[in-house]
Amino acid sequence: DALPICKAGQEGLFAKTGTAIIGAAPTPVKSNEEINIYSAWLVGWLEPAASGTGRRMAFACTVTPTTQFGAQACGPIMRGILEHLPQHAAAGAPTR
Repeated sequence: DALPICKAGQEGLFAKTGTAIIGAAPTPVKSNEEINIYSAWLVGWLEPAASGTGRRMAFACTVTPTTQFGAQACGPIMRGILEHLPQHAAAGAPTR
């Protein structure tokens, strides 16, 4: 299941996730289940009004290695960053 990186239906936010299998983890002797190791990613952008900075802002996240898919691994990371954007824009943070 995908984890939202913002409020549902937020206008001006566009993102795409992905996951690549990069190998298999060692499995316990008594287990026949193979656990995949992934490279997870999330990329996207915010339109100027959504970023709070008046500028379009691109972002990317990658987590390697992980046992999670792109949205699971990167969604919470990007949500934490994006939630702080309005605070920085209001405080006069640099826009470039």
